Amino acid sequence: MTAIKILVTVLGEMRKELRQILRRPVSLFGLVAGPFLVMGLFGIGFIGSARPLDAILVISEGLPVPRDAVYYERLSGGGLRVLEVTSEREPALARLERGETDLVVVAPAEPRERFLDNERSVIQVWYRQVDPTLAAYAELAAARLADQVNREVLRRAIDEGYQYIIDTERGEIVRLSPEVVAQPVAVVTGNTAPTSPGVVRFFGPAVLALIVQHLALMLGALSLVGERRRGFMELLRVSPASILEFVMGKVLAFTLMTAAIGAVLTWLLVEIVGVPFLGDWPLYAAIMGALILASLASGLLIGSIADSDLQAVNIALLTLLLAVFFGGFVVPVHAFAPGVQLMAEVLPARNAALTLQEVMLYGETAQSWRLVTLAAVGIVFLLLTLIVLSRRQRASS
Repeated sequence: MTAIKILVTVLGEMRKELRQILRRPVSLFGLVAGPFLVMGLFGIGFIGSARPLDAILVISEGLPVPRDAVYYERLSGGGLRVLEVTSEREPALARLERGETDLVVVAPAEPRERFLDNERSVIQVWYRQVDPTLAAYAELAAARLADQVNREVLRRAIDEGYQYIIDTERGEIVRLSPEVVAQPVAVVTGNTAPTSPGVVRFFGPAVLALIVQHLALMLGALSLVGERRRGFMELLRVSPASILEFVMGKVLAFTLMTAAIGAVLTWLLVEIVGVPFLGDWPLYAAIMGALILASLASGLLIGSIADSDLQAVNIALLTLLLAVFFGGFVVPVHAFAPGVQLMAEVLPARNAALTLQEVMLYGETAQSWRLVTLAAVGIVFLLLTLIVLSRRQRASS
């Protein structure tokens, strides 16, 4: 009898849970179809090609070479988008420091003379990048540029009739070195970024942004769903407290909790993982505060529209998937179609990750508008939460 009783109890509980799930087909559909919709959006929006690097070419005035930007873009094989061809080196490097270009390419002053002297000319390629993957991409673009320039120099030398032993304009017999003939131009690259972190240290601030976003979002969503399930909204209707006071109390409580956890994670990143911190702590705290506000507001909005804990968790996980797939963590955002790029620019984790990386690894941020975006997302989502809760309160009265 005991075994039969246990079996009946287990089957009854199983039936109850299945019935509750089947009563919410929208939640069940979202749980199954949501990740596939995110992956479908990823596949549709992914273009699959990296954008050309913006470059400024510095070529001396007396150098007898073309000064047409299109010519050098074609020479690079589409890897560069030449913004300007100039003879001024320092202004070009200043634009690189301000983030207005990806590369500054400085051409050698007298390549023909060095070629005849059996010396290689050197093309200097400067970039400012702490992202190891983008730094490697810049190095690859520089190597490709050197290869194409070498071919062009050889072609011009053959057109002018140079051989291994030639009679030069200086009245001398010069035996050209095979090494110089094979590679007349070499490339020297330089990174002007203040730090050169590895992959783990570079992605540390981005992972921190993901953790803080998901933690705050889950706290807000599950707390509000739980309050609604316990009938607190009906009690609030007869309570002297307003919905605004109710929501702000939750925001303040969860902000303190998430900020404390974020502080511990930051300490672990800097002291244990070894992520450099070159920026100002007040700016860092402002970015973290804006991220927590945007994430909590997103969670509260989810909690105000979700019908159950299961649905709230499902939406929260979809939000995490969106941040991972379209926040630049898997592939660069510029590899997606313009519409998908626009959607990615409002994701809290992406805005926070980019600004945290800049503050920690560069010492400053050139994208302060992302901080404004985070705060705007938080304010807008809080207002939407108040509107949804007010409508639910009126509907229950």
